[in-house]
Amino acid sequence: MSVPDKTYYQTDKTVNDSLRLARILRDHGNFDPGDDEHVPNAFIGTWRGGTYVACIVTGGMEGYGIRHHTYSIAGKSYTSDPKTGIGKQEKGVKLYNMEELAWYLKEHPYSTACVIDEVVDSGRTQHGIRHVLRNGLRKRDATHTDQRNGHSRCIFRMEANGHEYPLEVRMSNDEIPPLDSGVRVLMAAIHWKKSETITGEVPDFFVEEVSPTWKVYPWEAAADCREPGEFKDHYPEFHKILHE
Repeated sequence: MSVPDKTYYQTDKTVNDSLRLARILRDHGNFDPGDDEHVPNAFIGTWRGGTYVACIVTGGMEGYGIRHHTYSIAGKSYTSDPKTGIGKQEKGVKLYNMEELAWYLKEHPYSTACVIDEVVDSGRTQHGIRHVLRNGLRKRDATHTDQRNGHSRCIFRMEANGHEYPLEVRMSNDEIPPLDSGVRVLMAAIHWKKSETITGEVPDFFVEEVSPTWKVYPWEAAADCREPGEFKDHYPEFHKILHE
């Protein structure tokens, strides 16, 4: 069965779109290929779908001879409906390991930091990540702070395109440093829900503009297909491996 508010993507489609994104980045991203002495590019996959896409994209970039380092970051802006598996946008965004990532990026003389996700919808996650990388964060600017297991849970009030949202970040130090002003911070995704973007955060590179329906990707199919027969109908091989 199909759920009207969902679009189902198969593995081939997702992998091919990820390779197309690598081609777009190679052709239009003006990436410095680097050399044996200098790695000029950082690619950051956003957990979890963005890391899947980033694995394929960075493999393609390596095949093109574009030297890079890879990192990951986790962002959470959805809660899943237990009956349908359709995600519901929360009011804010939570970013995990943002502080650690920023310090890693500061330690290397990168010219480009490219954040990769599978889909851009509201744009909050992308806006939050880009803001922190470009501007940093100071703990004293948080609207709320509390201690959690040796670090501070800090909430910042963000504004983008007339839209306000809370950004939650874990911090161990008094500040997260911004990247140097000469570092390009790019956002790339295979899919963009343009009609859902409320922050004005347009991906610098994307493969396809898509409808606002909930997207089911292969890595989350077993969790997102909740209706009777839905998982088996749309992902029969996955169902066979897991349940038959």
